[in-house]
This record gives sequence, C-alpha cells and structure tokens, in this order.
Amino acid sequence: MIIKKVTIENFLCYYGIKEFEFSKGLNIILGENGEGKTKFFDAIEWLLNTSYSSNEITLISQKALTEVTGRESFQVSVKLTCEHDDEIVYITRQFRVSKLKDESVETTKSILEGVKESRTGERDIVDGKQWLDIVFPPEIRRYSMFKGESSLNILKEDASLSNLINLFSDAKNYDKYASKIEFLRVEAEREVSENTRINTKKKAEFESLEKQIILAQQKKSQIEEQLDRLEQNTNTTIELVKEAEKFVVNATALENINKRIDILNERKQKNDAKIEENYTTSLLDDFWILMHFEPIHNEFSRKIQESEIAKRQLQQEFDISKGETKGRRILQAKLMNNSSPLPIGVPNKAVMVEMLKDEICKVCNREAKEGTEAYQYMENNLKQFLTSLEPEKNIEEDEVIFKNNYLKSLVNMSTNHDTSILKFRSVIPEIQDKFDFNKSREEDSVRFQEQIDKEKLERTKILGDSSLGEDRLLDVIKNYNQWQTDIINANRSKVTVEYQYKEASESLSSKIELRDKIGEQSANNYLIKKRDLLKDIEKIFKETKERKFDEFLKKLEDKSNEILAKINVDAFLGKIIFIKKRSTTNHTGINVELVQSDGTPFISPNQSLETSMHIAVLFAISNLAAGKKLEEYPLIFDAPTSSFGESKTSTFLNLLHNNTNQKILLLKDFVAKNDDNKLTIKKEFDLVKRNKAFWVRLDRPFDNGKLSTINTLVSEI
Repeated sequence: MIIKKVTIENFLCYYGIKEFEFSKGLNIILGENGEGKTKFFDAIEWLLNTSYSSNEITLISQKALTEVTGRESFQVSVKLTCEHDDEIVYITRQFRVSKLKDESVETTKSILEGVKESRTGERDIVDGKQWLDIVFPPEIRRYSMFKGESSLNILKEDASLSNLINLFSDAKNYDKYASKIEFLRVEAEREVSENTRINTKKKAEFESLEKQIILAQQKKSQIEEQLDRLEQNTNTTIELVKEAEKFVVNATALENINKRIDILNERKQKNDAKIEENYTTSLLDDFWILMHFEPIHNEFSRKIQESEIAKRQLQQEFDISKGETKGRRILQAKLMNNSSPLPIGVPNKAVMVEMLKDEICKVCNREAKEGTEAYQYMENNLKQFLTSLEPEKNIEEDEVIFKNNYLKSLVNMSTNHDTSILKFRSVIPEIQDKFDFNKSREEDSVRFQEQIDKEKLERTKILGDSSLGEDRLLDVIKNYNQWQTDIINANRSKVTVEYQYKEASESLSSKIELRDKIGEQSANNYLIKKRDLLKDIEKIFKETKERKFDEFLKKLEDKSNEILAKINVDAFLGKIIFIKKRSTTNHTGINVELVQSDGTPFISPNQSLETSMHIAVLFAISNLAAGKKLEEYPLIFDAPTSSFGESKTSTFLNLLHNNTNQKILLLKDFVAKNDDNKLTIKKEFDLVKRNKAFWVRLDRPFDNGKLSTINTLVSEI
C-alpha cells in the first residue's frame, strides 16, 4: 500500500483544504515546533484510529469556526488516497459542524467512508472501515506510526517483535494451516475418545484418564501463567534497573562492578546448585537407612544356617524311619513258606471266581474245599487282584515331614543380601562424604555472598556519586539494590517453576499416552490412523515454522547491524543481538539488546544510540519484507531523530533514501531563522537526498493569543 495523497480539511490548525501529495520513497515534512508538523501526524492517527471516541469539537479548526456565520455548516475531514493492488482507494473520516443562532456549536458523529476506483476509472462506494483494514491492516499500523523517539521502543513490549517478525517472515505462511490442522487434530482425538468410550472394556479407566488429563492440562496452564508473570515482572524490573543506571555518573565503573557481581552471583548459584541436602530421599533411594545392616544380616544368616542343618538332620532321621516301614510292607506281602506268589491277575478274575465256586485249583488240578488252606489262598489272591484295581493311596504324601519349603526362600534371601553387603558397607563413608561436600559448598557460598556484599557496597558508593538530589538519590540507591535482589530471586523462582512445568508436562504426556494405548486397543483403526497422521502433520508445521522463524531472526539481526553501521558512521556502534526467551508458553518472546564487541551488555546507551538501534531494527524488517516482494506499508515518523543532530540526521536521511519503501518523516531539523527573524530552510538541506519534501509553517501574521487566527500553510520544496 502506498499513500499517494493526504487531504486535511478544517482539522485543528489546518484551515480550509490542505494537500500533501507523496512519492513512493522518502518524503520529508519540515516544520518548527508549533507550526503544524505534529498536527499532521495527529490527523493521520485520527483517520486510522477506528475506535476513536474523543469529542469532535476539540478537533475543529477555530479559524473555520470563527469565520462561519449562523445556520451555516462546514466539514472537518481527513482523506487518505492510496494505491493498493493497482487500484485507487479513498478512505475519508469526516463529520459536519454547524453553528447555531446562539453561537453554540453542534457536530455530527464522525463517519468513515470508502470509495474504490478500478483501473478503468469506475468508482464504487465501499465500507470505509473494511477497506481501511484491507489496505492498512491494524496489526501493521502499530508498527508503522511513531511519535517521538520514545515511541520507537516498541520492541520492549512482550511478544510485539515476535508478532512483527511473523508478519514478514516465511513463518507466517504456516499460521493459516496450523490453526486448521490443530482443529482437525482435536476433532480426531475427540472421535477416537468417543469411539473408545463405546467399545472399550476399560471404560471406567478411560474416562478416569480423560478427567485426569483435563486436570493436568489446567495445572500446566496455571504454571504457564505463573512463568509469564515471572517473566514480565523480571523484564519490568530490568527496565527499571536500566533507567536507574542512566543517573550514574561513572557508568564504566558501574558496568565493571555489575559484571563482577553477575559473575559472583553466577558462581554462587552454580555452587548452591551442587549442594544436595535432600537427605530424606537418600535415606531410602541411596540405602542410607541400611548403614548398620551388616550385623543384622550376619545374625540372620547364622540362624538360617543353623535351621538348615537342623532340617537336614530331621530329614535324614525321617528317611531312615520311612525306609524301615517300607521294608516291613514288603515282608508282609510275601507268601507263607517264603514262596513267591503268582503275579496279580494270573489267573484272571473270571478263572479265580470259577475255581472258588468249583472248589478246585485248576492251575494244579487239586481239590480246594472251602475252609481249607488252598481255598483261603485262592480267595486272598482274588482279594489282592481286586485291591490292585483300586487307585493306590499315596502313603508317602501322608508321611512327608516338611510340607513347605520356606527355609529355601530364606536361604535365597540371605544369599542375595550377601551379594549386596559390599554396597551397604560403602554407605557410611558415602554419608560422611556427602556431609563434608555439602559443608564445603556452604562455606564457599558464604564466601561468595561476602564478596557480593562487598561489591554491592562499592556499587552503592559509585551510585552516590550522582548529580541527582539527595532524596532522589537515596530512592535510586534503595530501589536499585532491591531491584537487583528481585531479579536474582525471580530467576531462582523461575528455575523452580520451570521444573514444575517440566513435571506437569511429563505427567500430562504420560496420561495422554496411557489413554491413547487404551484407544489403540479399542477404537476404530481408521480413526487412530487419522489422529496419528494429523498429530504428525501438526508437529511438522510447528517445527518448520520455528525453523523459518529462527532463519528470519538471523537475517534480521545481520540486516539490523548493517543498517546500524550506516546510521552511526564514525561513531560507537555496538552490536544488536536478538535473544529468544523461553518457549514454554504459546508465544515466543524476543529481547533486543545492544552489546559490545566482546558480547557484554552496553549499560545505559545514550538516546541517540538507542534510537539508532530501534530504527535499524524497524528498517531491517521493512527491508527484508520488501526483498521478499511482500505487500509494502508506509512508515510515518514524527521527530524520530531529536537526539541526532543535523550532521547525523543528514547521514540518516540519505540512508533512508536508499531504502525504496515509502517513508514519511516529520522533522524540525534544517529550519532556522534568518537575519530578519523569519523562518527559512537551511542550505544544508539541499544536500539531503529525498523524493519529496514539504514545509509546514503558520500563516503570518497571527495573534498568538487567539487560536482563531491560526492557519498552517503547506508548500512543497
């Protein structure tokens, strides 16, 4: 988008219709303070601020209001003529003013109107706000208009630079897909959950996990908010510290002493981190509780050994007794006269029953009358055969002396302890070593703190050498030391909260993993594959966006330093660095700092250097965006170089001229009074490269006590 013309009508000091026709490149508006330069900026700001709710009466040209007669009306307006996608768009914000008979003033409510002109010259009325947002998006406007040097420091706002970089880097191309993919992934997870809840046999466990996941997500979010607050408070305190250091006369001494304090604090923190006083954990996890275990183990082993010996003796005696019983059974089984009986079942059952019935032994063919010894023998043989058909009783089982083998488990336990006893022997010296180590580190920590306190005392003396009044100086010293302490405490708290965040993240991940495992066993296979695919795509998009973001950040840093070197020719430069802040939350913050060649921070840079840094970054972003052939937007600055001086301003303006993006600068430089006490433009301005230049000044003569005599004239130079 290119601003081709700005038309101001009866707005503040601009009486009647005043026009500024701008070029695409560098446009300069010169004007002394109070001549209408800043009111031009206010007019553009009023047009662009669609949420403006101020009293319109305060914006009316008093000259126009004085000259209008009763029952007449006139228009107050600011009109923007811009080129967008080869079309001309007119955006006008205006309201009407009427003067009543009683000299009272009445205004209509301001409205925003739009007209679009095609390539063929056809004009259509369009929605003014909608087209203003199209040609000059709100997210771009806040990075395009800057009033004064202090307004250039937009980079200190949390996430502002990240948002700006996302607008112009390749990373932005992934945003429109990332949100959609995230939505699809969430929907896919919901489908898997619903399908699992219907089909799984572990419905109760699944639903319990989902509730736990919600609670874990809430806890993680709470910790994220806590981290954000810590980060914001720390950054605010750091800014206060930097502001306080501007009042220090001996900045070099303060810088050196702060460096020593930082080194000592870092060493102390590293030393303190080595101290491990979580003895409760060591008592169990490191087996300290078993430091006197060996005597108990020896007594336990002795008793087990004695019991094992006693058991073997009893078993031996039992085995002997059991052997004697078995022998008696064998003897009783023998027939009379020491003869060996026939095998059981020979002859078979039917033959033996038949022989008993016939009272004759058909084996030897002898008579065996009932009641005789031969009959009794055959009858006993039949009984033995019938008995053999019955299940054999386990006589041995009834006569076991030890039914269980608990002693063996105790023996195994004792053996296992034997292999661990060497480790338990090292517990006592290990405990002593830990206590000695912690004591030594605590002594080191005390020494570090003494050195830090000594350095702080020296810093207090340096701060005392200040040009501030006594009361103000005491406040600075008190606040400065307290802020330093607050920063240290905040960093310590940050370490703790970051650890809590890590634990919360791991807990959430484990619960999600358990839930997903149930889903994989129960949910529809298609839904699972769909969910996993969307997860992978979402991860790829996030990682790619982060990589593109980092690549652009490196290019931006290099380009910023290149522009900084051109702005500060033959002056101290320093180096601009971009530091990514933690990324635990959804946004990635960035700190922009100016450091020396060795990487140490540059304490309290002067206003000119700070302004150079801010402008270098803004122009580097604009330059890189133009190189990518993206949509260009104008940059509008009101007095951005007040601290430069005309020589440096000339160098700066010539640098801007080489940048093809449209820029509109309002400056008080190069305006002076001649011998007749009249305003004039210095000859040095002829050497300044520009595409267009304007001079705004009040129409003279005027009554410096009456606003109704004020009218700003506009002339092109």
